[in-house]
Amino acid sequence: MKSKIQKTLLCQRLLEVMENDIIPKTR
Repeated sequence: MKSKIQKTLLCQRLLEVMENDIIPKTR
């Protein structure tokens, strides 16, 4: 249960980082 939450948090953080990387490139 706890590991699942950690995984989702990691995925969310990864998505945020990816978005931050992509947004400036597209601009």
